[in-house]
Amino acid sequence: MNEETLAIQDMFPVSHVPICGTLPKSTDGVHYYVAGDGLWRLVRTPWLSALAPVAVSRKGVTPFGDLEEHVQVTVSPPKHLWIDFLADAKKQFPLECAGVFAWNAGDGSWRYAPRNPLRATGSFIAYEEPALGADEIAVVDIHSHGRHAAFFSSTDDEDDRGAIKISMVVGNVDDVVTLAGRIVVLDHQYPLAVDGDGQWQIGARA
Repeated sequence: MNEETLAIQDMFPVSHVPICGTLPKSTDGVHYYVAGDGLWRLVRTPWLSALAPVAVSRKGVTPFGDLEEHVQVTVSPPKHLWIDFLADAKKQFPLECAGVFAWNAGDGSWRYAPRNPLRATGSFIAYEEPALGADEIAVVDIHSHGRHAAFFSSTDDEDDRGAIKISMVVGNVDDVVTLAGRIVVLDHQYPLAVDGDGQWQIGARA
């Protein structure tokens, strides 16, 4: 095999699922597994673990073991980050506002990093990305919709395509605030809500 093929195999390893027992603990990255019903993908980051089918059949197609879909988010931002973003969104109302909630994988701290707007209207925003520290990860991508309700537009869908992140939209900034959320794992998405304690409520894959 050529070097390019070997490099791809190293970056995206493929293993079979044992009939008995559990999968061995994996490192961060993208891993593929051949299961009894086809091909599955595990995406692991310091804050996320998501195992889902990518090409399966209802009929058994291989002699290997079975898997169950799961998605787990191991971190959640503190309440004051939501409060800080909403304050910025109200200041910029009726224009859109954007930012990220960055998690430090080294010490576990969180930081709200506003995105500097280059151009903004009530339904669009272009911005500069904030600088992140060496151990910081932009876990939550958040923006407001001004006076409009929270939903994911076609522009949002395009922005999220192929990403690994939590995407949040805050709507009705001048009224009873609405919120839309989802976990984005490459080409898969999971509906996401936030409870009164700021904890994630994850729904079934869309």
